[in-house]
Amino acid sequence: MSRKQDRLLEEYKEAVHGVIFTQVSVGECLRGGKVRGEHRFIDGVRLLGIRALTDRLKKFGANKDEFKKKAKDKKVEAIEVHEYLNRHVIGQAIVGKVMLEMDYGVYAAAPVVVCRVGDKALEQVCAKLGVKVWIPKRA
Repeated sequence: MSRKQDRLLEEYKEAVHGVIFTQVSVGECLRGGKVRGEHRFIDGVRLLGIRALTDRLKKFGANKDEFKKKAKDKKVEAIEVHEYLNRHVIGQAIVGKVMLEMDYGVYAAAPVVVCRVGDKALEQVCAKLGVKVWIPKRA
């Protein structure tokens, strides 16, 4: 993620609170029947119903075992971050949701797009698809 995306995810965490792990690895990358060394990541995964002991985002790599233990059988949010709401980031959130459920045994994952700039037509699509869109309020 870029620094802009990191800041946007921080803003989301401040608004909703809770524990958010960043750059969560999901899904083996298979091409032509062969496993490739490439990794897929979800920008953030928020564990619902768990209190944060710190205000910091947790990096998945250093906290992988903790994530696996705490996420199993829990409700989570699969968070994708982008400056602008677009079809690509919506798709990432939906695919991330399903991969989290398959890879980590979470009870349910809700797709969330965190963005700075919305799009009214795509926000309506997200509402129909069950994708939460979060845009920071302007002062």
